[in-house]
Amino acid sequence: MRSLKQLLLIISLLLFAQEARSQTPYSRSFPLELSGLKVGELVISFEDVIEAGDFSVSLSTLSASPSRSVLPSLVIPYSLPVLGSPLFITIQTTTSFRGPALVTLRYTIMEYDPKIPLRFFAAQGTLKSPFRDITASAGRGSMYTTGYRSGFSEFVLALDLRFLSNVIDVKFGELDSALNSQDDFIEPRRAQELHHFLDYARDAWRRRQVKNSIYYLGLFSLSVKEGAADGEIPDSYNDPTNRVGNVEGDLFARAQTSLFSLKLVR
Repeated sequence: MRSLKQLLLIISLLLFAQEARSQTPYSRSFPLELSGLKVGELVISFEDVIEAGDFSVSLSTLSASPSRSVLPSLVIPYSLPVLGSPLFITIQTTTSFRGPALVTLRYTIMEYDPKIPLRFFAAQGTLKSPFRDITASAGRGSMYTTGYRSGFSEFVLALDLRFLSNVIDVKFGELDSALNSQDDFIEPRRAQELHHFLDYARDAWRRRQVKNSIYYLGLFSLSVKEGAADGEIPDSYNDPTNRVGNVEGDLFARAQTSLFSLKLVR
């Protein structure tokens, strides 16, 4: 069993790697307002912007996704107080950036309740594209939640009624599939290391050794950041010189939401 000190060391190294790689941090905030009623705020933060561009943020209070994207079974769009309906948020940008972007959603019309499993979901925003839980954190400050993205699309706060163990199984499966599908774009030794860390983390979870699983996912996240910094993993979005896409942002975002769920296990 890994000690708490070792876990904290991994987190410290990960933060150091993020700070060391940051070149041009940039953020934009957008009020969430409907018919004169301010319901919250959306903040988009980048650790390294190549070129800042235009942003478009559109809101929908339809009962279902405006793009007809699909939520998993037992996941329900959450009806916000005062509005009496969900709020679907579509973000588009011409900004080019490296690494993951952090999306922070804060609703001032409600209070955070840790007993209610509200999660931050995102989809590509194309017809029947699947929504995926991207939650990296949640807490007080009215109600706030964050999630990482490798690009932008459609977002919604939803009530997740699935068993936590099933959610973690799904996230590990999706992370494994994402790594397998992007293997050819990653330097072979780095890809092998990522597979090892992910296999160790997943095996620890199967054995319900949660701290070990968190430990190896921390190493996985750190390796992703190091690989991108060393030019071994494609890492940019809206970048004509990179036709592969933001592999770093995708893998890092998936690892962070898996860590969030693991930390909820009691």
